[in-house]
Amino acid sequence: MNDKVVVGQVISAHGIQGQFKIKSFTTDPDDLFTYNQLFIDEKYDGIFLKKVRSLKEYFIVSCSEIDSRNKVDDILCLLYTSDAADEGLGVDLGGRRII
Repeated sequence: MNDKVVVGQVISAHGIQGQFKIKSFTTDPDDLFTYNQLFIDEKYDGIFLKKVRSLKEYFIVSCSEIDSRNKVDDILCLLYTSDAADEGLGVDLGGRRII
């Protein structure tokens, strides 16, 4: 199955070295870091996020493909995974469960 499931959103840049703030839409927010690969819109395929730190409702993250604030400004969009779709896992999107 090649379907992708929305699992989070890039909210804003954080600093000048490519770190960015994301909001997880998964039931347990830390589950976002368990997927094998993530997609940012159609610009980046198969990225792996590194959690820099947790905030109240967000995470500050980094990834090797995005190394500047300018690149973050180009990706203020949704995060997808194919893992959840392939495995038939459900993802909680703000009170709505997607299977």
